[in-house]
Formats: sequence, C-alpha cells, structure tokens
Amino acid sequence: MTISDHFVYPAAEVSKIDNMAMQLSAIPGFVLMRKAADFAYDKVIKFYPDTASIVVFCGLGNNAGDGYLFAVRALNEGKKIHVIS
Repeated sequence: MTISDHFVYPAAEVSKIDNMAMQLSAIPGFVLMRKAADFAYDKVIKFYPDTASIVVFCGLGNNAGDGYLFAVRALNEGKKIHVIS
C-alpha cells in the first residue's frame, strides 16, 4: 500500500459520495456506516494482526457513527477499546 492508494475528500464531497452510494445501492445510512466500519476494521487487522488494543477518535456526525461502529466490531472481536470523542 502506498500513499497514492489513498485520497482525502472534503466533508461536503464525502456527504455527496455517501448519498450517491445509498441511492445507487438502495441501502440505509446505518448499513453504509456498518460497511465502512467493517472495512476499516478489516484493514487495521490486516496490517496489525497482533494488536490487542485500539484507540478510536470520534468526531461529530456520521463519521462519529463509523468510529463507534468500528469500536463495537473491535470489542466484539475481543480487542481492548478506548473511544475518545
């Protein structure tokens, strides 16, 4: 994985992308958040398979929802979780 594999989008663009994904896939926002959280968790575990503890920083809005769902998944997988909001 290189830095060129990643993109950073402004919040307004992310909101547009989220809305398009929900409309095109006909899935509710909560399901999209769950998918994002699961994807992020799977990536963390892929690159840090032996990690026992994870700190999750949650801001406001839907990104916080992604973070909290990430934390729930990690907790269910037996990880020690610290959530900072």
